[in-house]
Amino acid sequence: MRISQSDLGTALGVTIEENRIDASNAEELKSAVEELVDAGHATLVIDMSQVEFIDSRGLGTCIALMKLLEKRGALGLCGLQPNVRGVFRLTRLDRVFRIFPDLAAAAAAPITPTPPRA
Repeated sequence: MRISQSDLGTALGVTIEENRIDASNAEELKSAVEELVDAGHATLVIDMSQVEFIDSRGLGTCIALMKLLEKRGALGLCGLQPNVRGVFRLTRLDRVFRIFPDLAAAAAAPITPTPPRA
């Protein structure tokens, strides 16, 4: 899994440099992010602007990462392409995650956990 990092001030931006998050690479993404969390990064924004496809394994990885970070900080997502955004809407995960248009918007906003919906 190819990723790059950028300092957003209050968060670490993690750009996924792949066009898919699926069963073939979801575990690699999870491991890479877990390493960043273990290194002390508690608030992350995952930039998915290059991701054109996500499957259920990819969604499950996003949920696992959110749960990992909810006790330490927060997780945001940004740059969701139309197909990926559609999957998040269809599964209603767009109501669970903080989603930003891009890294600049995420850097300008406080990244806090999304409160549970009643």
